[in-house]
Amino acid sequence: MIQVYSERKKAIKTDLNHEGRIIKSDIKKRYTLGIVYEPGVVDSQGDFAEPPEIEKACHNFMLGIQGHGQVNKVAMQLLDSIVKSLDNKEGIQVDVTDILDNIQKGNGLGYMHCNWDGGIGDIVENYITPCDFDIGDQHILKGTWLMGMIWSPEYFAKVESGEITGLSMGGTGIRIPVEGGDN
Repeated sequence: MIQVYSERKKAIKTDLNHEGRIIKSDIKKRYTLGIVYEPGVVDSQGDFAEPPEIEKACHNFMLGIQGHGQVNKVAMQLLDSIVKSLDNKEGIQVDVTDILDNIQKGNGLGYMHCNWDGGIGDIVENYITPCDFDIGDQHILKGTWLMGMIWSPEYFAKVESGEITGLSMGGTGIRIPVEGGDN
């Protein structure tokens, strides 16, 4: 999941939370390009990741929003249950509460780790940089996860006002002590 965040009101932290920054903007298109995660850069929790782990997170994110995750598994289980119930001429009762929650988060965008209404915008680019390069005055490291978005008018106004200043990767991970590090 990717969260947009504001410097004035930090996102609620999940197990791991990395805050990126917007590096390019096109007002006419309501477009921004932002860093989701940079390799070797220490985040607000004192953690960092190397390119292979960042690439894995990026790819898993894309698979998840394309429906290759839990929603597909639940849908297949649900369909299987319906078919078995029909074969046995049993009544069917379905609770879709959890399914609806997963579908609501399906486009991968949330605001401040809690608003998943789908009205934030659309992801139009999502990739790992193949080499170091510069965008304007911003140096981008090889292995950085970048995401381009077309924002809804409401949320692009928050970008323009400075209320939204970047992207935040939420998720889980395992901390591995670094030799010579603090922990």
